[in-house]
Amino acid sequence: MTNEITTVGIIGVGQIGIVHLENYLTLPNVKVAAIAGRDPQKTEAIAQKYNIPFWTTDFRTLLDKKEVQAVSVCLHNNLHMPVTIAALKAGKNVICEKPIAGSYSDGAKMIEVARQEKKQLSVQISDLFSRESKAAMSAIENGWLGTPYLAHSSGFRRRGRPYVDGYGTPSFVQKAISPMCCICSATLPHCASADAPSSAPQWTRTAAPSAILMSRNLQSA
Repeated sequence: MTNEITTVGIIGVGQIGIVHLENYLTLPNVKVAAIAGRDPQKTEAIAQKYNIPFWTTDFRTLLDKKEVQAVSVCLHNNLHMPVTIAALKAGKNVICEKPIAGSYSDGAKMIEVARQEKKQLSVQISDLFSRESKAAMSAIENGWLGTPYLAHSSGFRRRGRPYVDGYGTPSFVQKAISPMCCICSATLPHCASADAPSSAPQWTRTAAPSAILMSRNLQSA
């Protein structure tokens, strides 16, 4: 790892966007150069509070900034795909909030574009480096599970639901952008191909799955 500074932008400055911002500010080799938010007054206030030199209400304007090397995408699940793909095609590395997208097909498109553009796509999954996740990955890589053709995951939570339980914003649950089609992002990187078992599984994996590792990988590239 070198002392080179990695310059990042943040798209979405709601609750999770602020978490990304504050964590980036703890990293000595990371500079937050720009933020993009929907509300101009709120976005400007955040830029002033955290001394961010540039803010905009149009994420495309942020992506046009050549000095920005990587972006955090901190938007509604169903907006992850279009914004992430736009960022990748703009030459940016991306760390996207979980889940990867609002549907399997959207997530698969994101991974494919990252490969085509030869850019890093990382999904923020808090337990990705847990011992259990590492053990599961080791079992997969060593072939101990045989040839899997189907992966299934389920989960629920009774508390801490966005907006419903008192945090977040009403826009998160607007029907126009939030149909009940959210997927578990932990399943996508290690799923078999959609046409299995008639074909061999196609394994996909995101690279550098954390903000800190993304920063380190960019600096050592």
